[in-house]
Amino acid sequence: MVMNEIVKELGFKLSNSDIELFESKFCLKLPETIVDFYLKWNGGELKNKFKYIDPDSSSGVYPIFTIMPLKNPIDPDSDSVSSNMRLFRSIDESYMDYIPITFDLFDNYIAASLKDGKIYWMDHEEPDNLILFADNIFSFIDSLVKESPEELDQ
Repeated sequence: MVMNEIVKELGFKLSNSDIELFESKFCLKLPETIVDFYLKWNGGELKNKFKYIDPDSSSGVYPIFTIMPLKNPIDPDSDSVSSNMRLFRSIDESYMDYIPITFDLFDNYIAASLKDGKIYWMDHEEPDNLILFADNIFSFIDSLVKESPEELDQ
């Protein structure tokens, strides 16, 4: 799928200085693929109902509704990576090596590794329970499956 068929832009772009300010504020360095994504898209709502299906698990279906913007200059208190960082990092010390990009229907985070940009599902009740979803944010979004009309009626 093409990115603009999946993600509806939020209407505000980030600059390199926005990225640098975010990195400085949280004392981290974003992987190149994450920087590329946020400079182009800054997150966004998904145009339809999508889900991620874990190919290694028969029960691994994760509804996804949005990719959080890095920051929302119009409404700083809205869901964004910036507004979620302190809570996210307080869950477990191991979360310091990740940034949240979205969450599933059950408030588990989907996060990007700061080491290599890989995308993981992270259980909010069992922080050591990580599932690799994709090698980068672009392949994660490409792997989302549009829910069928029958599923939407349930």
